[in-house]
Amino acid sequence: MEKVATKRKRGWFWLGVTLLFFSLLWWVLTVLMIVSEGEEPVFAIGLGLFCTAIPIGLGITCLMQRSPSLERSPWGSGTLWAVSILGSFGVGGIIAGLNWRRMGKHSLMWPTMIVPIVAYFVWLLLPWPESEAAAESLSTLFSAGFAWSVWRWQKDDYYNWKELHPETARAGWQIPVLLIVVVSALFMGLLLV
Repeated sequence: MEKVATKRKRGWFWLGVTLLFFSLLWWVLTVLMIVSEGEEPVFAIGLGLFCTAIPIGLGITCLMQRSPSLERSPWGSGTLWAVSILGSFGVGGIIAGLNWRRMGKHSLMWPTMIVPIVAYFVWLLLPWPESEAAAESLSTLFSAGFAWSVWRWQKDDYYNWKELHPETARAGWQIPVLLIVVVSALFMGLLLV
C-alpha cells in the first residue's frame, strides 16, 4: 500500500513539473513572437496570463500534493530572503503562504499568497525610474523589506513548529526554484515588450 502512495505522490510531482514547464515554454514562445513579429504586446501578455494562469496554479497544486503540509518542514528565513530577492516579493508571498500550510495554519495561506501576487502585477505597471540601476535597487529594497516583514510574522510559529517536529524532512528546493524560473520568464517577457 505504501508503494502505491509513493508512486501517486511521484506522479503528482511530475504532473506539476510538466504543467509548469509548458507554461514556461508558452511564455518563451510569446516573448519570441512579440520580438520577432512585432505582435501587439498588451494582447500577447494578456493572452499569456489567461492561458497560463490555470496551468501554473494546477502545477503548484500538484507539487503541493506530493508533499502534504506536515511531511516536510517549512522553509526558513534564508529561502524566503532568496526567493523574494531573486524572484520577487510575489514569489516570496507564495513561499510564505506554503509555509503557513506546512505549519498547519491553512487560513493564512491564501491571503499571504494572493496579496503579494496582486501587488507584484501592480508593481510591474508602475512607472519605473529611468536609470536601470535605480530601478533594480528600488526593487531589491522592496523585496528585502517584504521578506523581512513576512519572516518577522512567521518566525515564532516557524521555530515552534520546528521544535515540535524535529524529525521531518527538509523543506526542499524544487518549488522555490520552479517559482523563480516561472516568474523570471514572465518578467523577462515584460521587459522585452
